[in-house]
Amino acid sequence: MEERFWAKVDRRGPDECWPWLAYLNENGYGIFNGPGKRGGVFKAHRFAYELTIGPIPNDRTIDHVCRNRRCCNPSHLRIATAKENAENGFYALKTHCIRGHALTEENLYPTARWRRCKECARIRARGRDAVLPRESRAHVKLSESAVKIIRAEYRTGTVTQKALGLRFGVSRSAILGVLRGENWKDVEDDA
Repeated sequence: MEERFWAKVDRRGPDECWPWLAYLNENGYGIFNGPGKRGGVFKAHRFAYELTIGPIPNDRTIDHVCRNRRCCNPSHLRIATAKENAENGFYALKTHCIRGHALTEENLYPTARWRRCKECARIRARGRDAVLPRESRAHVKLSESAVKIIRAEYRTGTVTQKALGLRFGVSRSAILGVLRGENWKDVEDDA
């Protein structure tokens, strides 16, 4: 079973991610089916951890230090509580809210479950979309400054459309619309 498992992992250098090459669930985690009809279904990263390091305590989870859910490199995995794992997860990587406000310590309400933007709360308190500029309307997820950042960072060639979408809380197709000039046509890039 161990040989069959590792055949589905792209084992690269010791410091690189080792992506799972087989089936991914709806959340992007690798899934490994044990042998036979009753062999069990395992998350690939957990199976890799148990094969190489040892058992995972019942009250703990596995945290991807690399933030790559497909990664099975044991040196990128650590035991953590559910709270620690959540604090280090996707939302911890976001630098801006959906309206483009910076998620800094001064602009966040401390909550147990998520990070809440104070500036967005102030906008909501003033009333809905009636007299708000376009970027502050409830259905608009990006701001002019976010559009400029997206265009500038994408031009550098160091970031993907998907990564920008995750960072700003929009779909890849929304990012593509910004880059092609289909959306936010009136926003000029800073030269």
